[in-house]
Amino acid sequence: MSCTKFSQKIQKIIGSDSLNKIKEQNKSAILNTCYSIDIIKNSSLYVTNKVKKIILINAPNMNPERPNQLSEDEALKGLKQLYNNLFKEFEKNVKNNKFMNLFKIPKENTNLNDNSKEKASVKTSWSDGLLLYIRHPEHFKDSIYKIYDKFMVIYDKYPKAKYHLLIIPKEEIKSIYYLNKSHLPLIKDMIELSKEVINDLNKKNGEIEFQIGFHAIPSMNQVHMHVISRDFISPFLKTKKHWNTFTSEFFLKPSFIIEQLNNNGCIKLDRQYYENILKQPLKCCKCGQDLKNMPTLKAHLTTHI
Repeated sequence: MSCTKFSQKIQKIIGSDSLNKIKEQNKSAILNTCYSIDIIKNSSLYVTNKVKKIILINAPNMNPERPNQLSEDEALKGLKQLYNNLFKEFEKNVKNNKFMNLFKIPKENTNLNDNSKEKASVKTSWSDGLLLYIRHPEHFKDSIYKIYDKFMVIYDKYPKAKYHLLIIPKEEIKSIYYLNKSHLPLIKDMIELSKEVINDLNKKNGEIEFQIGFHAIPSMNQVHMHVISRDFISPFLKTKKHWNTFTSEFFLKPSFIIEQLNNNGCIKLDRQYYENILKQPLKCCKCGQDLKNMPTLKAHLTTHI
């Protein structure tokens, strides 16, 4: 889409008056800052979607095809500042308490017996986020792909590719390091379920290349298998760590997990070895080309589409 056509489309949605406000604001915009813009009441965005304000951001230039591209360190520093300002601007604009209640964690059900309370209590730690899906699926209907007898398949909250789902057992198992030989059927069932999910996605979206596996050092509690497309096109893929998490030995194949359980009865890994993998230089997982930073890598990935 040309810039002219893009501008015309934006103007049609938000209205020419709102667009002029944005252009005027941009003239004096400071890098890594955010500004609220009132949407004109007769615009399509206001009438159809009830959007009254938008937040204009002035982001650092990370595009290698544009002049004055920032280095990765400079860009990351700028993004941190930008996100901080964005949340402040958002908080300043949100005054509806009912809306803010959406962000509150549900309280424990006090009508349950002691044993049930322990299982149903909602922990506040972000690392326990996957447990909330198992214990309170009713709160996450839009994030759930499908629920099965023994498993739940959800959309990753911060997908690192166009298609990124998680297969989660309903049985609470903290991580792969809590698996033993008795869990071999569980892992095999997850593999079979991943084939079903991939087949369904391919039927709906055409032939897509996927990979499945586990992280060597999981960031979230509760065993989960990633089902992720190998395009790695996503705004949430931002850092070298993100990239190496899915494109190196750090991403453990299910066959490796099965082998470990068969041979050792548990998962035994050298944590330092896998932490070092995350620090490896960026390399394209498709052609092996070395890339200097994430913007360059992301631009390069488009050549493989």
